[in-house]
Amino acid sequence: MRDMQIYCDEMEAQIKEWDAKFERLKVKGMLAEGDAQLEITDEIDFLKTKKRAVEGKLQELREATGQACVLVKEEMQAALEDLETSFANALSRLK
Repeated sequence: MRDMQIYCDEMEAQIKEWDAKFERLKVKGMLAEGDAQLEITDEIDFLKTKKRAVEGKLQELREATGQACVLVKEEMQAALEDLETSFANALSRLK
């Protein structure tokens, strides 16, 4: 159980890193003009939805017990990978 607490704390720290990434993207959006600014804002909103999914899975993981921990951890990892992939795709489109 202690290992799961450490894992959850690490994931929480990683989620905070995403906040910083979103802030950098937000600044990029403020510096953009016209349609590019709108596109970046839309991407941020889309990515924040995915981040909320990761946060939800983290909360579920904190509350899970026994075998459910394994399943929720896998779901959270998949949601995190989806966020990372979506973020990378967004950056490539916005360059």
